[in-house]
Amino acid sequence: MYIQDFPRLYPQQSRDDLPQFAGEMLYFLESQGLPDHILNKTCEYDFRKSVNIQFVHSMSGDHIGDVRRHGKNGLASAISRLNLTPSKEETVQLCYVVRNSIPAHHQTSVIAMCF
Repeated sequence: MYIQDFPRLYPQQSRDDLPQFAGEMLYFLESQGLPDHILNKTCEYDFRKSVNIQFVHSMSGDHIGDVRRHGKNGLASAISRLNLTPSKEETVQLCYVVRNSIPAHHQTSVIAMCF
């Protein structure tokens, strides 16, 4: 998990000018059905510090769009964009953070797994 504070950006940039990280985050937020006035706030922040990090997500349900952007395929695409593809002699260590929310029981659990 990585935490980064992104400062406000003046003047605001367009959605087309967002770096890869912010564009992928926006794609995820759009898929969640958030209204445009919330999505447009993404353009108000400076994501230049995200040049060497990737936003990897998964969403429940069926998705017909670009499958390279979801779950394990999204992770593989991110590894490729960062030029971190290991050689045959190397291994990659992965850490997953999984958040499970059960509304009926009002419980939230967070599980971290490393491989």
